[in-house]
Amino acid sequence: YYLAVDLTGNHHDAEDLAQDVFIRAYRHLHQFRGDGSAYGWLHRITVNTFLNSKRSKIRSITTPFADNESVPEQRAESPLPDRQSESNELNRRIQSALETLSDRERAAFVLRHYKDQTMAEIAESLDIAVGTVKSLLFRSTRKMRVALADVATDWRDEA
Repeated sequence: YYLAVDLTGNHHDAEDLAQDVFIRAYRHLHQFRGDGSAYGWLHRITVNTFLNSKRSKIRSITTPFADNESVPEQRAESPLPDRQSESNELNRRIQSALETLSDRERAAFVLRHYKDQTMAEIAESLDIAVGTVKSLLFRSTRKMRVALADVATDWRDEA
């Protein structure tokens, strides 16, 4: 579910995606060979379902973390109001930068930086070569740096 939230950007679409994934997994359970983990198999189905839905334009994907939602794991404490608004603005900027990435770049970036997957795991999830994963991550990281350059400068100025 959290991978679906990271990919789609909002809880409503993530619920739809997660439901589609589990239906597909159930229907194709007989095809699971057991070579890898069930976790990896579900990740791969999730990413492929997301990419397929983007390609076919079935679902309109909205801005990640719309309406100032935050990633569920980040809701541990309520920071000071000014820190909360800074955090909301930073999340908005990051999500805006993520939207500039292609679907495959975004999937690779999310799997690497949000889900801490290895290159091999990402390659398996996306059904591509490790070299392609490296290329996608290089391009996506470069695009994110350009899009967030002023944020990094502001952060360095405050330190």
